[in-house]
Amino acid sequence: MALRRQVSWLWLGVALAAGWAAALGTQVFTRRAPRTSARASVERGEIASGPVRIGTFNIRFLGQDPTDLDQLRAVVASVDPAVLALQEVIRDEPARTLARMLSVDGRSYRVSTAECGGRSGLRVAFLFDEARVSLRRTREFPAMEAEGEGVCTTGDRAALAGTFATKDGAEFTMVALHLEARSEPERVERRKAQWRRMFAIRERLVREGHRAVILLGDTNSTGWRDDALGERTFIEGEAARAGVRVETADLACSEYFRTGERTWEPSMLDHIVAAPGVVRSGSVRLHGYCAELACRRWISDAPPTEYTTVSDHCPVTVELAAR
Repeated sequence: MALRRQVSWLWLGVALAAGWAAALGTQVFTRRAPRTSARASVERGEIASGPVRIGTFNIRFLGQDPTDLDQLRAVVASVDPAVLALQEVIRDEPARTLARMLSVDGRSYRVSTAECGGRSGLRVAFLFDEARVSLRRTREFPAMEAEGEGVCTTGDRAALAGTFATKDGAEFTMVALHLEARSEPERVERRKAQWRRMFAIRERLVREGHRAVILLGDTNSTGWRDDALGERTFIEGEAARAGVRVETADLACSEYFRTGERTWEPSMLDHIVAAPGVVRSGSVRLHGYCAELACRRWISDAPPTEYTTVSDHCPVTVELAAR
């Protein structure tokens, strides 16, 4: 009997020790351990906690080009965004299919797309996870005109503002944009005019009571890396005048373009702009094949697979600061 009682106490001690170890392990994992990859979290069915990750991703001619949706799903799942601003949405159905493919293991993605694509027909959109944020309202600015007087089908591409709320009720407003492409001087001048209109949209939203306004998207800033035609100087100067900063200023690239028979060069085209204190310090991240190549020149007989099957651009994200 005494021996049985000793064995019982021994098993109780082991169980208690295991319980304390498990609890301690959970605390250590949550507070100190290196962050596990988003892809692994998806496979385990975990919902990310902590800062809200938002970002931007130009998916090349979505709905027109033969996009590999399985590969696209893998890229976005590895990013694990709460909200992702999309560019170059031509048809809604592929974006909705992507949302359905991502809605597993506790996630519930939806898509909200602009109606206006301008003369190019390329629309912007938001892909968002209702398990982490709710979409309060959207507002479209045809031709990026702050007063809402732009032409929907023959002018510049529209900007789309989306106001989201976190689970604790904190609101933030993202403005998805897609500026003029190419590097000719007249194109750069058009982009400069578009930047001024984007900052006017931001100013209007702030006047109307939106506190955390984030401009983000494909700005096609071909002169960012070398300040060709003063493009980088202009963008940073306009941002400073508006009281905001380019959070992506230190990224080396977000896109690749072909320069030779076997050569692809990096470029920095996608940006995220916000007022100080909106974005968590040190949270800017580059994803996809751009991150894997570390923005180095690619020399090969063929481009990276993701470049061909998904997009020449890569996702760029930040995390919102706690408020």
